[in-house]
Amino acid sequence: MAPSRLCLRITQLKLTNRFKNITAAVCGLALTVAFALTSYAQPAPNAVAGPATPLGLGEEMEEPGEAALIASITQQTLARLKLQYPAGKGLVLRDVHPKTHGLVRAQFIVVDSIPLELQHGVFAQARKFDALIRFSADGVAVLPDTVEQARGMAIKLLGVGGDKLLDDERNAQTQDFVMINFPVFFSRNLKDYEELHRALAAGTAADFFSTRPVEKKAFYEINH
Repeated sequence: MAPSRLCLRITQLKLTNRFKNITAAVCGLALTVAFALTSYAQPAPNAVAGPATPLGLGEEMEEPGEAALIASITQQTLARLKLQYPAGKGLVLRDVHPKTHGLVRAQFIVVDSIPLELQHGVFAQARKFDALIRFSADGVAVLPDTVEQARGMAIKLLGVGGDKLLDDERNAQTQDFVMINFPVFFSRNLKDYEELHRALAAGTAADFFSTRPVEKKAFYEINH
């Protein structure tokens, strides 16, 4: 089943604000799992091989050198933010998606027709959650709406019980779904993403994408 159809069978949102009521299917929800369910094109030569045995719920396969790659991305991001937002010159905005188009209160409705294999976590049974939704624009700077960019939609469910996977959020009563308006992310793995950060910092992004036509196509289409 295509992710765009899968989402229609999972849940619905009822967005409310002082101006209007909107009822919408959460097609974007499928984007959270689309990376695992679909391939934008044929596997790249540098794609990370899958696990020998299927992963269980809440499990993941670490990439070779994952901790070092994350540390490098973090270091490069912090260095850029320090240049972009000098000390004493105002607030430091988010690393990406700094522009907020809107923040609304919502009702997240889990329907009773979810396929059995998808009935896990917040989708285990039909119910309703209060939620907050932030609509945003991609990029690292706040730009006019006339500039073509990817659009983001982040859903935060409230009142979600149970232990959470992250140690520092073990007792949190929330769950997040972070999405963009495209079926897949433009980077296949951390290694490529870290190399892209280095290329952007060095001004050689064109060289990076020249050897990765699939990623170049996805990056272009995400932002147009």
